[in-house]
Amino acid sequence: MRGRKRRTTRRDSRRAAPAPDLLRRDFVADRPNRVWLADITYIPTLEGFLYLAFILDTHSRRIVGWSMDSHMTHMRTELVVDALVEMAVWRRKPSAGLVHHSDRGVQYTAISFGKRLEEVGIVPSMGRTGTALLPALVRWDDARSRRLGQKRAASWGY
Repeated sequence: MRGRKRRTTRRDSRRAAPAPDLLRRDFVADRPNRVWLADITYIPTLEGFLYLAFILDTHSRRIVGWSMDSHMTHMRTELVVDALVEMAVWRRKPSAGLVHHSDRGVQYTAISFGKRLEEVGIVPSMGRTGTALLPALVRWDDARSRRLGQKRAASWGY
């Protein structure tokens, strides 16, 4: 009788443990640059999909940072780092202690992303597994960003 091959699983060494849920689904901020919500979505175009990472300020309900790419291979960490550091932090210059809330996707649990948050003084927060990440607040802005992305994608020739 043959023995079964023993299967082992290990945590990916490039991923960290998820951050605690600091917001507990209370997505309200008393002033700008206190709580940012982050998500990734895709936008269908005639040429394929565009992947959009965006960051929303819960106080102003405005997208403060975004990054877009047409290749899934860049969707790991670079897409969310570009949205966070290259745009949101550079434009808004938040004070230390800002809370960055996201889902538990591989992009947000990557060790390199956690280090970037730490470098700029941002506190990570992640929703619990099995809960819808963001309420209608983000879904409304997500729909708006999809429309904007479709218009721009058509004009950019994607």
